[in-house]
Amino acid sequence: MFAKIMGVFDLYAIIAILLAPLFPIKLVLYGAGWLILKGGIFAMMGNIISYIDIFFGLYMVFLAFGISSSILTIIAIIYLGQKVLISMIDFG
Repeated sequence: MFAKIMGVFDLYAIIAILLAPLFPIKLVLYGAGWLILKGGIFAMMGNIISYIDIFFGLYMVFLAFGISSSILTIIAIIYLGQKVLISMIDFG
């Protein structure tokens, strides 16, 4: 259940990345804060991959202020998308 909740928030981050030019800055920054917070917590627990979450959270801060890179946006969507798909699979 916890993984599904995290997947929903990651899905929100994907939507915020895709709609960053249309979303208010605050909504994009919420997604960024989620990725940075989640990445930081899991990185402190020894999960090296969580540094990628932190990186894309910081990238979203730049997106909120209109600074973007097409390739980073595509990579972020693919990375977060696969995390959403994996978290939504019911292994139980």
